[in-house]
Amino acid sequence: MKPIATMALFLFCSAVALAQQNPTYIYMYDASAADASTSYYYDNIDGVTISIPQTSADLCNTGCAYPPTYNWPSTYSTWATTSCGSALRGASSACTANIDFKSVSNRTSNSWTPSYVFSQTWANYAAQQPFNYWTANHVYPIGYTITCGVLTAPCWTPTLHYFQAIQNPVGTPAGGLCQSGNMMPTWNLTAGKTLNDGSCTWQDVLVNGTNAAPPQDVVVASDYPGSLPAWTKDTMYSPTTVIVDGLNDGHYFQEGQNLAACSSGVSGTCMSLNPPPPPNQPSWNLSGGYTCDNTCTWHDLGMKAALNVDNDTQGQVATGMPVVWETPFAYSQYLFYAAGLLNFATASQARYIRTGVGVGEEASIAGAPALENNLPIGALTDAQLKGIWTNQALQVYANNAATMKGLATPPNWVIMALINCGTSLSTSPGTDCTWADLEAQGALAQAPYYGGYGSQGLQSSDLFNQQNVAQCAIPFQGQSCCSDNWCETRHYMIGKLSYIELQELCLSYYASGTLVTCIYDPNYKNASLAEVLALATQHHTNVIELGVPEFDCAFGSACSSYSGVPAANKTAIQNASVGLPPSTSAIVGMTGLIGIGKIF
Repeated sequence: MKPIATMALFLFCSAVALAQQNPTYIYMYDASAADASTSYYYDNIDGVTISIPQTSADLCNTGCAYPPTYNWPSTYSTWATTSCGSALRGASSACTANIDFKSVSNRTSNSWTPSYVFSQTWANYAAQQPFNYWTANHVYPIGYTITCGVLTAPCWTPTLHYFQAIQNPVGTPAGGLCQSGNMMPTWNLTAGKTLNDGSCTWQDVLVNGTNAAPPQDVVVASDYPGSLPAWTKDTMYSPTTVIVDGLNDGHYFQEGQNLAACSSGVSGTCMSLNPPPPPNQPSWNLSGGYTCDNTCTWHDLGMKAALNVDNDTQGQVATGMPVVWETPFAYSQYLFYAAGLLNFATASQARYIRTGVGVGEEASIAGAPALENNLPIGALTDAQLKGIWTNQALQVYANNAATMKGLATPPNWVIMALINCGTSLSTSPGTDCTWADLEAQGALAQAPYYGGYGSQGLQSSDLFNQQNVAQCAIPFQGQSCCSDNWCETRHYMIGKLSYIELQELCLSYYASGTLVTCIYDPNYKNASLAEVLALATQHHTNVIELGVPEFDCAFGSACSSYSGVPAANKTAIQNASVGLPPSTSAIVGMTGLIGIGKIF
């Protein structure tokens, strides 16, 4: 196998290489207001991308009357009045301050979705809003909850009824989506009963025996574990409570699911063992069976689960990955985005405002096995999950574009979309990158309001795949050739959207501080960052976002103990800013290059 750096140069020198974009904007992502006081940051960037988690702006996060109100942080104004780029461009100018709205945390434990979104009160409120009234000829995902319209007969007689789109039978509709008819149906106001409406089947839902909207579901799994309570001795547990055993084996357990499995089990609130036998734990069944724990009966759910406030406390549920297309979350995110776009409508120093659907306010999906197998709406196929997820992305695009259309004066900025492949799916090989194509095309369909799209997945494996996987030769053939399929989708986006963006998936080898990273060339460690930036510029990227520690490594003192690293990374960033591949010394030192004379 050829060294990665050598493969990179072969790519640059080949006849199919694309023209570099010039210049390439260099932005520092997740920048804080305090970072604006560090000169080697602002001197070596064109600007920043500021993160605004929903919980940091939503005043209802700590309790308020609905609808929520917002208080926006001052980070934008701090950077918008700072000068940037004197070292990078030879002269300084006002910093660009892009904005990234986020409502789902990165892959650990969620803290960016306000906890009220998971309450029963919010579920009812969201479904009752005109935004979620039944609409003719509208596409709905399985699991979406509505009210039928105005709060009079036939919708309220005299109790308000809630209707959820369901599978009928399971597996139908095949794409996970249905379309309402062109006339309001005759609503069946009998709890549990269903009615047909176009290709939709609506069920009149009850929650705990009362007319109510289903509360927001979340999933937890190995790629998004959340923060669920660990088992403790001599503790009272309610039926359906979901816990972990505290042994770091990744399993989830639910109480009271089969009383016949344990002779001591009770149907109501149970009490765990005290004292438990050594090693101070029950003897947990980890094979899908039941564990008898004094009067509790625990069912092993495996390494994934779905839950809501009927299972655990609101705060614990809020740490899971939200089912993003369900009404409570989707409506909350819609309000957050709309309020943010309106608030920053006059932000003259922003080039783009980024919104997404899932994890880290990207389009990224987490917990796919639980989404497909554990939700109350029943099992979903890969095709259904794809249809539901990508439709939600396109619905977010359409909602944001509608907000922009309502602005009295067009803003200086555009909206940026993000794309992702379907991952951890049921069908081999478990990855489907046609998801990214649908999302990219959806962004293009909303131009000029959407003026950019990108991926937050740039990593060294993209370079390897480009050079070693036959189907990644240009022209591409719909295969997965790089993370989020960014290298394929941009070939039909270039020249149609203003901003083609890439953000590194992780920090590069030395900047990470852990030396465990996805941007890493084991043969030429000093070239790890240079290689991926070269690949990015070669594929028409004109926006590159790098984490704050990359600048500490290249321009500060964080990497001073690593010989040659600061200079190599500095050169890599500077060359990327003008759309050039790295210099000889930045890639591998003085040896091992192929075709270097043909680069410049």
